[in-house]
Amino acid sequence: MVLRNDSEGLKGLVIELNQRFHAMKTYGKEPESLESITAIFARDLADYPADKIMKAIKTHSQRSQEFPTVADIIGLIKRNGKTAPTKEMYISASKMDYEDRSYEQHRIIKEYEAEYHESEWGTEHSDPVKAESHLLENAALRNQIAELRRENDMAWNEIKTLRQAQAKAPEPSKQDRINKTIEFMKQSGSSQADIETFLLSV
Repeated sequence: MVLRNDSEGLKGLVIELNQRFHAMKTYGKEPESLESITAIFARDLADYPADKIMKAIKTHSQRSQEFPTVADIIGLIKRNGKTAPTKEMYISASKMDYEDRSYEQHRIIKEYEAEYHESEWGTEHSDPVKAESHLLENAALRNQIAELRRENDMAWNEIKTLRQAQAKAPEPSKQDRINKTIEFMKQSGSSQADIETFLLSV
């Protein structure tokens, strides 16, 4: 049940925020501002279940000494409690070629962009099930590409080995060439006279 329809959940949130406000660092905030902070939380988190809000507040308090913002709580709910990807992580993952990114790097890019390009500003959120499916497909394609690269490397190594072997092979001597020609003439039915004529010409 979402917060707007959960009176008991709302009461619990008010109590939790009051306790956290006095227990955590609240730079520049006076006790009198708690009422407006509580109203903002209740309004902006109205579409989220109370239990998830409470869990997100608890998770935030375990990672930070500072009082949470609405954005902190929404981010934790959307990421199922995972730490938000940093700008540095996003830039690092973005610099890699698409097919070379790991599953985790694709997740970092998608979550960072979702965090800073909300649908209310014109960017629609993708279906999370489809997004997960796309990430799995990308991982499978990345594995296929890696396998093709390995096969390609193996083929090139075989070609190099063959070329090196051919380069090292000694040139046949003149006598070897004459013997092969004579053998060919015999097999093709040439007469002894033709063979002797050939021998006189070389």
